[in-house]
Amino acid sequence: GYFGDAGTTTFIGYQHVNAYITTFDQNGILLWDNYLQFNNLVTKQLYPIVHLSFLENGETLIYYPRNNRILSMLVSGYDILEKISAINIESKSSRDVVEYNVDTEIEPWYGNYFLVSGYQYIRNRDKAIKAKRYVFHLNKLEYR
Repeated sequence: GYFGDAGTTTFIGYQHVNAYITTFDQNGILLWDNYLQFNNLVTKQLYPIVHLSFLENGETLIYYPRNNRILSMLVSGYDILEKISAINIESKSSRDVVEYNVDTEIEPWYGNYFLVSGYQYIRNRDKAIKAKRYVFHLNKLEYR
């Protein structure tokens, strides 16, 4: 949305409200669709937010990164097996506070394992030197 007074206009980003996920067969016939609601998701650029991973047991994991968390929902066809849940992206120290994430990507690796990568701006009050730093992160996740 745009905010500003009469003389200025400021672009704060695109507000995403929800996503519709649809799956078609090779003939264009709808196999299933699903709906995912976002909570206060604003981005400066338009890019794919929602990702799908088809698990070995026939279930589908719908997920997207948001700040320092990964939000996901597990479905089987039209049945929601697990409602939206969130897990934190771990940092090196438990005392690290992640201010924000940039370019977070989630890629299927093998089986039910995923790789999460991106850049984090981290603050740690325990460290006098390099209390704030910008780092690349890579995490391995297992979805059970």
